Amino acid sequence: MKICYISNLYPPHVRGGAERIVHRLANEAVMHGHDAHVITSAPWREVQFSEIETREHRVHVHRIFHWTFFFNLDSGQQPAWLRILNLSWSCKNFLFAWRVYKILRRVRPDIVHTHNLAGTSFLIPLVIKMLHIKHIHTLHDIQLAVASGRMCVGEELDWIHHGWLARAFQFWQCAIWASPAIVTAPSEWLLKFYKSRNYFPDSRLELVRHYFGAPVAATTEFPHAHIAREKFTYLFVGQLERAKGVLMLITLFNELYSRGDLPEAELVVVGTGADHKSAELLAASCPAIHVVGDMDSSRVAHMMRVADIVVVPSLLYENSPTVVVEALALGRPVSVSDVGGAAELVKNYDGGFAVAPNEAAWREHLVWLFNHQQSVVQKIPLLQIPNAVKHFEQLYERA
Repeated sequence: MKICYISNLYPPHVRGGAERIVHRLANEAVMHGHDAHVITSAPWREVQFSEIETREHRVHVHRIFHWTFFFNLDSGQQPAWLRILNLSWSCKNFLFAWRVYKILRRVRPDIVHTHNLAGTSFLIPLVIKMLHIKHIHTLHDIQLAVASGRMCVGEELDWIHHGWLARAFQFWQCAIWASPAIVTAPSEWLLKFYKSRNYFPDSRLELVRHYFGAPVAATTEFPHAHIAREKFTYLFVGQLERAKGVLMLITLFNELYSRGDLPEAELVVVGTGADHKSAELLAASCPAIHVVGDMDSSRVAHMMRVADIVVVPSLLYENSPTVVVEALALGRPVSVSDVGGAAELVKNYDGGFAVAPNEAAWREHLVWLFNHQQSVVQKIPLLQIPNAVKHFEQLYERA
């Protein structure tokens, strides 16, 4: 089968879990005997105004100039007015859509599997429909209903998420996307979120957890995967951004450690992001907080195995954070903010603790974890989710 994946980003250009999932799917498709193509955007310095096709681990990767005001990875550095202008243009970016049309005409795939398209062209679903190619779309976040793709707790009724501009954007997206053959999401919450807003009325909606098997470093059976450190270890892995709750977490840990509530504990923070420097400054006054920067997947898996608890204190409406899946797969318990679909797996597999997404609840929870260490260590989740690759292959055949 010839499968074409379309994603706004693709390694080495990485922002979050979505593009890593596309990379994994494409590589697994090749290993299973399929002919895999990926269409993605690239900055001008790499492709100028043209297209470059490369073979990366036997995957055909087509990189196209984004034809927008800035490359997707650079959005955080742009002023709000330019981001709004860029979004408006992305809704009708016929230049990128035309390039995609030409590639699809040349490749002639059996299935097109789209993922995040923000920062490229939202006309791509129309292109796929025009070419009469079977279309599967995977939802990774709320960006088709909330332009920024991000909504924090307490912002639900803000004009930017609920005003007339937001409703106009949602109307346009509903019309453009119509109903792909199959629409998937890794959380029940996200499927319900879009269904309640009348998206994809005639599509088959499928829950597909983004689980690809245990990380490389899981070389032992799950119940014996934990390698204890001398101190009770809290681990944060993710983007270092205020909305992810990392600054709140560092501040709370510092406060509790200073007043003696967490005497033999440590907080390890893995990752990078827009608030990396702020995180380092907040952590500087506490010897028990270690901000270690970015790590590759095998080292992250090792850090999870030596942690007593993985903490995900996000203040965002998350879909299904990859870090939760990876931690549970390694047999480590997770404490996660109960907002959006982030806590679904933790609840379904008794894999940890769901915490209210606010400062007071997390302050109390951090202390509770330290005072009940035996209960935490004994909570060993066993993740038993079907491999996502096999699930998607079944959907391709069905489509």
